[in-house]
Amino acid sequence: MWLGNRSFRNGTAGLWLFIVMSSAVFAGTTGKIAGRITDNENGDAVIGAAVLVQGTSLGAAADINGDFYILNVPPGNVTLKVNAIGYAPQTLEGLRVISDQTSTVNFELSVEALTTGEVVITAERKLIENDRTFATSTVGSADMQALRVANLAQVIEMGGGGGGGGGRGGRSGEVMYLVDGISVTDAYDNSQGTQVDNKVVQELQVISGTFNAEYGQAMSGIVNIVTKEGAPEYHGTASTEFGDYVSSHDDTWMNIGHVSPLDVQDYTFTLYGPTPLMNKLSFYGSLRYLDDDGWLYGQRRWNVYNPNVDPEHFSDSSYVLRDGDESYAAMNYNLERWANLKLSYPLNEKTKLSYSTFYSARTYRDYAHDWKYIPDGTLRRYRDGRTNVLRLNQTLSAAVFYEASLTNTYSEYQHYLFEDWDDERYLHPDYAVKPAGNTLFVAGTDLARFRRYTNTNQVTGAMSWQVGKLHLLKGGLDLKAHEVFYEDITLSPPQVITSREWDFSIEPLSARSHDMYKNNPTEFGLYVQDKFELPSLIVNFGLRFDYFDPDGRVPTDPRDPSIYDPLQEWRVVDGDSVNVLEDTAAERRRIGTTT
Repeated sequence: MWLGNRSFRNGTAGLWLFIVMSSAVFAGTTGKIAGRITDNENGDAVIGAAVLVQGTSLGAAADINGDFYILNVPPGNVTLKVNAIGYAPQTLEGLRVISDQTSTVNFELSVEALTTGEVVITAERKLIENDRTFATSTVGSADMQALRVANLAQVIEMGGGGGGGGGRGGRSGEVMYLVDGISVTDAYDNSQGTQVDNKVVQELQVISGTFNAEYGQAMSGIVNIVTKEGAPEYHGTASTEFGDYVSSHDDTWMNIGHVSPLDVQDYTFTLYGPTPLMNKLSFYGSLRYLDDDGWLYGQRRWNVYNPNVDPEHFSDSSYVLRDGDESYAAMNYNLERWANLKLSYPLNEKTKLSYSTFYSARTYRDYAHDWKYIPDGTLRRYRDGRTNVLRLNQTLSAAVFYEASLTNTYSEYQHYLFEDWDDERYLHPDYAVKPAGNTLFVAGTDLARFRRYTNTNQVTGAMSWQVGKLHLLKGGLDLKAHEVFYEDITLSPPQVITSREWDFSIEPLSARSHDMYKNNPTEFGLYVQDKFELPSLIVNFGLRFDYFDPDGRVPTDPRDPSIYDPLQEWRVVDGDSVNVLEDTAAERRRIGTTT
């Protein structure tokens, strides 16, 4: 039935002021490199020295104090090359750039006449990172390949996500999920709407504290995923894994002694490089298929779809005959598929246009112990998600760049036993009565049906501006329009059984066995923030405004929440007294218009 009927028309607005003394946490897909270039003999600044990020068009020139900074640097290990007139070139290899952080590196150049050629050095990671005073864990693509994990959820758990994916003692529903700087959080339950395969991740950050003004909905943590891009040359990978779950405890785990190398199958394919006929357009594509039978099994001891039992003797187990084929069935199996394609096209040296599409699908069952001996009577579960992102990144000057994006994210979950609600294999609920106390089901089918989806369209924009050496300003906006649908059904059989054949029905919304809603909430956020960097202190100042319209409904009279079967004879509606028992239909038309 409909959950209430009074509309929220005025929405909810919140103004949050953040004054945080910590390192910056920007929603980002890029990092910053900063440092100083000096003469190794006298320590004087090398004015005008050029610093370039090899393989990109990013670079900077040292100012009058020898200081430089480079914004909008993709995460990962990069190589810097420094050139200055009269000095030997110097190359720094393996500098780690992390999203939303500043990588500090200083150069001491030698006079060219005193050296024999280019100086090459290797960057070393500092034991103490001045730019990271918040609780965070960063995992790069190389580190992820060394981890024996099946999906990103396991990496997040290892990276400090905490039990259930939360952080700081919070819940998983209090975490914000970002992919390439775009939120893929499902507005229904704040879960990750679209899953991403760990093979396409360039960098994963799990942040559990000191959030900046850019984040308006993160309470426990932030999961920031930056995906890989194409390359100038073609590359590809193909990998597969097989296995099974093995244990000697046959008395605890049914069928665990049976070993089949094909019970777990994992296939992954990636291909990336330039697009034929369009050399500037690069792509990164990946496919993955994972089929896991799990380790919890049931046994078909009874015939679930045609039980040999007299409907008049459900309570007596002596009337139930064990006529199943005794075969085993996986009861916590998991079948997952991922697909990803990312296209990047540089419009010029300072402007890049990219398009990303992500798809994930999961088919699985949750173990239900009561159905252990009729495992085919339990629910099948389905979860799908897809995200499409169109992004523009443009550098206006050495100190200013902006990003703008259009995004659509769709996530859906449903469960049922059979796809068609009138499938003839559904059994009357009386068959699911246990023959005796503290026993398991010997017949029956689960009659529950559930479906919900969230479709979100999002517009985001942000601009970063380095003001001098000390201030990095950022401002942005975020607009989301959601469509949230929910329907929960329990199939209803006829009240009187005349034979072993019956027709199920779906009751109207006024019945307790049928709940449904469809709403269109909207969100809007504005923020500005400043990262103030000193050698020994980093301070963040931020201001954020959030507006939320839930488009929700509650009962007009909270003392009488049943709008289809009202308990009270008279009710005040729009200032008038209405006899709802005499005119329930009129009440249904009027209810929900009160503000």
